[in-house]
Amino acid sequence: MQTRSPVVSVVVVSYRSAETLPECVGRALAAEVPVEVLVVDNAPGDGSLSALREALPALEGRQSGTAGHWRAIECPGNPGFAVACNRAVAEAAGEWLLLLNPDCYLPPAALAGLIKTATDLPSLGLLGVLLENAHGQLEPASLRRDPLPWRAVIGGLGGRRLASVLGVAQWQISMTPPSVPGLVEVDAISGALMLISRQQYQALGGLDEGYFLHCEDLDLCRRARQAGRRNYVDTRWRVPHWKGVSSASAPLRCTSCPASRRRSNSTSR
Repeated sequence: MQTRSPVVSVVVVSYRSAETLPECVGRALAAEVPVEVLVVDNAPGDGSLSALREALPALEGRQSGTAGHWRAIECPGNPGFAVACNRAVAEAAGEWLLLLNPDCYLPPAALAGLIKTATDLPSLGLLGVLLENAHGQLEPASLRRDPLPWRAVIGGLGGRRLASVLGVAQWQISMTPPSVPGLVEVDAISGALMLISRQQYQALGGLDEGYFLHCEDLDLCRRARQAGRRNYVDTRWRVPHWKGVSSASAPLRCTSCPASRRRSNSTSR
């Protein structure tokens, strides 16, 4: 049977992800749109790919007629999230790219819905969703304003009270989702799930490989805005991010990331 060309290349960077990777890839392969899943193994030998291959019969049964397939790209030495993503994109065939954490589980109709939304946005930079942690709580990083130093200072010193005294609006880095689900324009989306056209990704130069992990998503979103593009979150879609931990201090750390790239040895987003 001749397979159709993928509409979306799903890029999953795996590092000690044996527990969640099979479910993540299985959900992606079940998308209602032709996909290829590129699994970049940043820790060869950690058992993640073995777990995925053992799950293959079940995964193949869940493909919904869209001719989805997956393949592995080994990346020894853990060169970082950005390097791994860029390497996968260089081999991608899809018109669209979905950078997806290995602990994010896509609902069946989500990817097709996001592609439909994206194609209706000619000025789109990046498109994200609402992410939920294991307790069903919204992750603050789902909708973000640019973590400029003054926002971090106000948030760290007094929050709402200090902002009121200074007469400053929109000081919070995390935004509140609208009461009616729909599109929300944001400065930045979470790097756990980012949809972008392959053409736009390449035009922006991909992820900055100077970042080892964290802040490369903020940097890409910022460069997209500087290029005249607009970033959105489609709040009609909520995606489980099972092992994601929302840290109140993370946005504050990211204000200094441009000056401290590649210093992080973290291994999970």
